[in-house]
Amino acid sequence: MLKTLNETLAQFPFAILFDQGNDEIYLAYNDSNLVVALNASTNKVISNITVGQYPSGIAYDPTDGFIFVTNEGSGSISVVNDSTNSVVATIGGASAPNEITYDPSNGYLYVTDLRTYGVYVISTSIVDAIVSNSSSCTTSSTSSH
Repeated sequence: MLKTLNETLAQFPFAILFDQGNDEIYLAYNDSNLVVALNASTNKVISNITVGQYPSGIAYDPTDGFIFVTNEGSGSISVVNDSTNSVVATIGGASAPNEITYDPSNGYLYVTDLRTYGVYVISTSIVDAIVSNSSSCTTSSTSSH
């Protein structure tokens, strides 16, 4: 059975993620630079999280509780804490990051880039260090063709 959410949300949902640990659904809205967190049981909005321009991909690291959002327009990746639903760090240096996935077996994020046609490989151990220092980071070019 197909059910439509009755919540008034932004337009153009671009990516979706389910966080089983928190029973929350995260929707990346490309037009409004938002990630909307919904309670999966009630389908009610929990919070609106402002991220970079044109969020287009979303991935989850359940070990650290981080949600990673690619921001195609600002060339960055927002790191969201799933407990507080707030951005805790920004990783810059990409050109137009688009899709993202997390591999729990090695702790790496894989990010495609629309302008360079490359794939960035980012260790989440580096992300942990960035978050611990509560700062932003610019990655060096780690893309390959």
